[in-house]
Amino acid sequence: MRDKFLTGRMAALAAGFVVGFFIVLNSLFSDVFTWQERLYSFVLVILAYGLLGLIFGMISPSLSWKWGLWLAALAVLLVIFYALTDGFRPFLYTFYILLTLICACGGAFFGTGLRLKKKIS
Repeated sequence: MRDKFLTGRMAALAAGFVVGFFIVLNSLFSDVFTWQERLYSFVLVILAYGLLGLIFGMISPSLSWKWGLWLAALAVLLVIFYALTDGFRPFLYTFYILLTLICACGGAFFGTGLRLKKKIS
């Protein structure tokens, strides 16, 4: 049982890192000139982490919203590291961190609810 949780957590870290690197970090260091482009990057983060959380929450409902912490952990560290090296847009970095955490945890919470609702029916 313990190996199953360890494998799941490692999978969540890996999936969160891939999405964090290619979507979150790329959104921060790429040239964004208009608010529409920035909004598009926010929508990508919402969809990616929300869906990942939903999938992990449905697969293993025992951790519920805590899957989101495992999914978002490396992305948050990437943003913090980038903020320390760049450092001139603290509001934007904080917003990406909060958006990542809220969407991953919220998706996992709703995925757990869907799985448990499906079991009851």
